[in-house]
Amino acid sequence: MSRSNKRIINHELYKEFYKITDLLDCEFVKVKGHKRQETKDEIDKIFTLVDKASRNALREALL
Repeated sequence: MSRSNKRIINHELYKEFYKITDLLDCEFVKVKGHKRQETKDEIDKIFTLVDKASRNALREALL
């Protein structure tokens, strides 16, 4: 639910996401964006690859 107590548009997607993450042993890490390349650590570099791949996959799916 949103702050104004309305159902979120993608509520079914959120339900699926949390069902899957409950089954997996995973850890979420907050990644700050817009860092200079020389200040990026390994997690930042992995995030960059995942971000690019997901954007490309979404573009392909929308074609």
